[in-house]
Amino acid sequence: PVALNYSYNGLILEGKPSLSGLGWNLTAYGSVTREIRGLADGHQNGYYGVNNIQDTIQSVANDGADGYFDTTDIYTLRKFKNKEWDSEADKYTVNVGELNFSFKIIKDANDQMQPYYLSKHNHKIEITKSTTEHFKIGSMIVTSDTGVKYYFDETNAEYVHLEDPVMNELQGDQTTSWMLTKIEYLNGQEIVFDYVEDDYISFDFVATAVSLYGNVEGDNFDGEVQYQTFDSDRYNQTYMKRQILDKITFPSGTIDFNLTTLGNVREVFDNVVVKDNNGATINSYNFTYQGARDCLTQIDLNGEFFYGFEYIGMTNLPNFVDEVSEIGNKPYAQDFWRFYNGRAGNNSAFSLGSTNYIADRSAHPYYTSIGALNKIKYKTGGYTTVAYEQNEVKEPYTGSVGGIPQLDQEFKVSLNPSIDNNEREIEQSITFTNPVFAMIDHVIDGRLWDNNFEMSMSKTDGDCELAQFNCYSNLSLINLYKDYDELAQELREKIVTSVLGDDCDYYPYPIFCPGYFSDKIGPDDTTEPYYFESGASGYIYIAPGTYTIKITTNNLFRSESIYGHIRIRYHDATGGTGQDPLFVNKPIGGIRVRELVDVNEYGYQTSVRSYNYNDSEGFSTGHQNQIPVYSDVHSWQYQNFNVYCENCLYPSDPSQCGPDPELSNWTRSVEEHKQAAFTTLNATHGVPVYYTGITMTHSLGNTKNAIAKQEYLLPMEGGGYYSYPRYPQHGDMTKSMPTIGEQFNGLDIAMANPVSTTTQSYDVVRHTLGALDNQDINSDHPVSFKIYKKLNLNINFALACYDQVDPVSGTSEDIALRNLHDIKIYKEVIASRRVNQEDNTTDGISTSTSYTYDLKNLLQTTSTIDSKGQTITSEIDYPYEYITDPIYADMVTKNQIAIPVMQRSKLDGTLMSTQQTEFVLNVNGYKPEKILTAKGSNTLENKINFSYDGNGNIIEYDKNDGSSYPVA
Repeated sequence: PVALNYSYNGLILEGKPSLSGLGWNLTAYGSVTREIRGLADGHQNGYYGVNNIQDTIQSVANDGADGYFDTTDIYTLRKFKNKEWDSEADKYTVNVGELNFSFKIIKDANDQMQPYYLSKHNHKIEITKSTTEHFKIGSMIVTSDTGVKYYFDETNAEYVHLEDPVMNELQGDQTTSWMLTKIEYLNGQEIVFDYVEDDYISFDFVATAVSLYGNVEGDNFDGEVQYQTFDSDRYNQTYMKRQILDKITFPSGTIDFNLTTLGNVREVFDNVVVKDNNGATINSYNFTYQGARDCLTQIDLNGEFFYGFEYIGMTNLPNFVDEVSEIGNKPYAQDFWRFYNGRAGNNSAFSLGSTNYIADRSAHPYYTSIGALNKIKYKTGGYTTVAYEQNEVKEPYTGSVGGIPQLDQEFKVSLNPSIDNNEREIEQSITFTNPVFAMIDHVIDGRLWDNNFEMSMSKTDGDCELAQFNCYSNLSLINLYKDYDELAQELREKIVTSVLGDDCDYYPYPIFCPGYFSDKIGPDDTTEPYYFESGASGYIYIAPGTYTIKITTNNLFRSESIYGHIRIRYHDATGGTGQDPLFVNKPIGGIRVRELVDVNEYGYQTSVRSYNYNDSEGFSTGHQNQIPVYSDVHSWQYQNFNVYCENCLYPSDPSQCGPDPELSNWTRSVEEHKQAAFTTLNATHGVPVYYTGITMTHSLGNTKNAIAKQEYLLPMEGGGYYSYPRYPQHGDMTKSMPTIGEQFNGLDIAMANPVSTTTQSYDVVRHTLGALDNQDINSDHPVSFKIYKKLNLNINFALACYDQVDPVSGTSEDIALRNLHDIKIYKEVIASRRVNQEDNTTDGISTSTSYTYDLKNLLQTTSTIDSKGQTITSEIDYPYEYITDPIYADMVTKNQIAIPVMQRSKLDGTLMSTQQTEFVLNVNGYKPEKILTAKGSNTLENKINFSYDGNGNIIEYDKNDGSSYPVA
């Protein structure tokens, strides 16, 4: 099926263009994707390359399994560490239809490719090697466990293409994916997929920074510590050949996918046409896009409006980095989770303790939400609005986060007038009795062409009195009545640590009385229909006083809508209770849906669905995923070094080292920060949090109609690479799974009296892991490893010489250098959960259902205990359980193993009925021919017969009573 899906967790600054618009994904085909780990498997020094590195890989893995290298010399370790030799098997992932699984390649005794599946399933892959390159996949046939075949070949493959043909040859096979070319069903009918090849450049931002502690020149010293920082970042340009879907041909017609180019750079689908097998158009869909990141704003069906979409801040989306001329515009304005945070003043990806590098990577919900779908318009005239809020996680309260006070309170005043509502004015005040650590931000976004909109903040209880003004140089030159964001920046630049011996209490944060008045308030102030303005103070102290925020617009709002807010986030150590809280909700990157509102064609609300992600105590149920930015601290402990030992031939005998054998000891460390390129293949990218509890309230006006609470399990395994030395970890296909669901009447939730409760429990399906190494124990799994320098090194020159770059193998110098390295061996698996128990209570009536599975992980029995205490059991048999029957045996050969052939129903252990399905060969596979049934232990009787046409389509079934029923 062809489907258009929407998913948006926030604006990823490094996100790539989509063929169907920001946040949208047109699913109509499948692919086998490849993650090249280290070198490509078929590279000359790859896992299966012509230089036979595989044997060395196995011997090094065996040698290093105990954590020590007894036989592997330093030269071999360096080859693997420096990626000159491959030590990691590539990973392939099938994603087509309902099939999703991963595998690696095994080279069999005949030099052919065989798959090793990382998860347990019953699907099969046949791999044919390419004839163009060494150990390259040419084509694949994936057969599902029901016998349907999916074809992939290198004609429609996507790959990295280097402009230099010599480098292209050295890189080896760089295929990244194989696109689905054909689906073949059991009746022989096919669906064929055609593509057009397209040149595409991927711009990928990477950053590295280093803080050095020690003598940066490399000479020995004693007692002195020096400090230096530097960073480096760049865009990697990857030239790719990609495949864009052009046509799907099926027995009854075609679907054509037509492209248009936006901004002379990006291609998007602008028209999808469904035709019958005579070429006549059945339906034609047209797509309209707007904004810098191609927001899908309208879908027309056969020339008429079908759906419309609006987005937050669509006119203020930052551009894609898609041209060489834009490379200087580096994506520094992003939080730790890679979402846009609007911090235009950042000049680095990292903060390194130096004023030269500014990297405010805190999350900002408004900027993150830019581009989010906030209105769906229907052809009936009705619409649905979507409201968002920032993700949060529960954390123990420590009084600060990252050395600064936690901003645990919020005062926000907002107004969103539109022609559909009556929001026209709001005024609220807040009083601070002491200086308050805070951060202020504001936003104005919407239609100002024909509306008025004023927003202000001011101190309303007298003049600003602040003795700390003496902490600023040239204060007389500062206009203290500037808007808060401009004033904060200027004061921050002029603040000093002390004046005349008096310390500035709030250094390095400026303290002042913030004020603001919107610059543009109506049609006369702007030349564009839509207006956007935002600002932020950074960390400041707000002077004591009462501050009033007012937002107002004209009573007769003329068109569309406009939004504005002023928000003060501040630190209140007491939480208003007189003592510190034990926990707080910490804002993190990304957004979540807060509310969905349905409005009919007459402008009346028909339903409101509100979502709460907190527990009963008001704390977030969110669990933070790994942050895709990491830091490592490497340290060296140097002992017994002598500057006069020129060649270190006698490290343990200082008398041989010259006239003045002075020994030195010191410590040197490096803190290394890295940010890898953003990729959706990484499980942590774009998924900042998992929630274990969500409550949905359905209401209309002040009436709550229903409340649903759902609890979830967290993912079992992490798929990230952010723990040194960053190796692939076990995966989880099922991720969060529902565990306890409750339904309440609107008035009953306070009494904790659910109308119905459903509880599900699960068991885990995966390959067996070793007790010691927690890795797959199967010897067929291609072993992989990473060789890396240990984080903490002890270098004692009295025991060995570390200055020899090329020591003789087996000498103490060689062994000493080996011991600076370590190995991480991995054979990761991908697990999944399956339900084994489900308990339900509805209006006081309870049932309990258990599920058991056979060795092929197919459902074997379903057993339900009803409210009367009776046990109703259903048993299922599959073709492989009747292997002596030639038809069932051939079904197994064709991988039609997940099709039930026998089903039995029992009541309290007594057989109540049996049903058996007999099959007939129909072109490529078996289809039902007869259904036989029996009551109790009676003999099976033929009940239904099926008839098929020449294409294997069912045309008629008849019951054994002589009646026939045609199938339309």
